Amino acid sequence: MYNFLYSTFAASIDDEFMNNCWKTFVSPSISMTFRQAAIYYLCSFIARANYIKIKSVLTLTQSMVDWLHMYMSTTETDTCRTNPKRHIPFYAICQAVLYIFIYRHQEIARLSNGIERVFQWRLNHVISSKLNPLKFCLPAITLQFAQLARNYQIAFCYSIIETNRRYSLPEMFSFDNYSSIVPSQILHAYFPFDPYVLKRSSIFIRPIYNEYQDESEDFNRADTNENENILQSLMMSTTPSSLHSIDGV
Repeated sequence: MYNFLYSTFAASIDDEFMNNCWKTFVSPSISMTFRQAAIYYLCSFIARANYIKIKSVLTLTQSMVDWLHMYMSTTETDTCRTNPKRHIPFYAICQAVLYIFIYRHQEIARLSNGIERVFQWRLNHVISSKLNPLKFCLPAITLQFAQLARNYQIAFCYSIIETNRRYSLPEMFSFDNYSSIVPSQILHAYFPFDPYVLKRSSIFIRPIYNEYQDESEDFNRADTNENENILQSLMMSTTPSSLHSIDGV
């Protein structure tokens, strides 16, 4: 949380932090462990730091979406029986986009062209692709985004989620002349800025921390806290050291 608080002192600090995270992710020469950790830090920071202007949120998320579409254009045709671990960067970015939207959707919707810009992300095309990202993103994020996507009519997720549930058993995939069983949970639930539970120091963090807000019109604080607790319990954070298995991809 030191970076989270320190970044409030100058806009250049958080800009440099976010740019470095993004540069780390898009560098293929860097270990997948660090690339995936970088995108988790980036999306968690964007989602939770309420001092990040919504225009910056949209600009950074647009870069992620552009990366997704570029990846799909060069990869999707070869994914039928390919080991999904080869596509962990794609799934990590897709999950990051959904996660950011969950926490910043109300601010986006308040912009005159906010939801229109989200439509231009063509998330329905990403979600319905052969890469099937909803199968590999964390269930808590998938389900929460599905509800928002239905409300805003930006993507149709529930039929895909239901299909994935019917075929949720681990599958056999070929990989470099070998066969292996791959479970659907190949992404780690590591969001470094979720949640902040230290009571004494929370007085410094709470004013700059973006809490989850229920999108329904008749929500109350108790419901919001309950939804936040559910989201956090389903995305139980792991330590960075537990990401070492990703390098086996």
